[in-house]
Amino acid sequence: MSGDALRPATFKFLPRNRLDPNPGFALFMEHGELNDEECFDKFIGGDESGFEALVRRYEAPLTNFLVRLTGNRASAEDAFQDAFLRVYEKRHLFKPGLPFKPWLYRIAVNAARDRFRVSRHESGALPEGEDVLDTSSPSPLREISRREIADRVAVALEQLPAVQKQVFLLREYDDLSYTDISEVLQRPVNTVKSDMRRGLEHLRQLLGSLEVLAVEGMPS
Repeated sequence: MSGDALRPATFKFLPRNRLDPNPGFALFMEHGELNDEECFDKFIGGDESGFEALVRRYEAPLTNFLVRLTGNRASAEDAFQDAFLRVYEKRHLFKPGLPFKPWLYRIAVNAARDRFRVSRHESGALPEGEDVLDTSSPSPLREISRREIADRVAVALEQLPAVQKQVFLLREYDDLSYTDISEVLQRPVNTVKSDMRRGLEHLRQLLGSLEVLAVEGMPS
């Protein structure tokens, strides 16, 4: 079955113009206490609300990851839908007992690679409204300063080799363990740690005196 054939049935819940003013509330009440693997088990068992719960659970974090990876929100949203279509189609390939998140992110990275051939984006800055660092602060001056830092970090990230950038994003923004990143990128754990170490060293060189990367962030 083609992706186009699946899209209407599978993603009928994604449009924002539903009659339900809070379409995720019922899902939260039903699945909010279930972990990813339990939601996926419900989906495998024939209850597609488990799949819908996972889509909504990862809509923000995975899309934000893909925005940083591709440098473009429209491209990221397309890659997000591609990824979950693949999850739907390849659900039988998921190995019970393994965590769902690394499997999902591996599919998403591959979807982005296949669709956009992720490399260096023409613009190093993230789209307007996408902050690399938390800018919530009561001080306008501090907010401006953090936004400037965010822009500089974003520009520096675009200058990293692709694998180092992917490892950094998965570790720092999506909080994946090195073991999970190894699964996502299909690279040995020690290689992933080396990628992270080289990426951090490269970023420090690019950022110069901007002290935004703590030494303790280096993998051991």
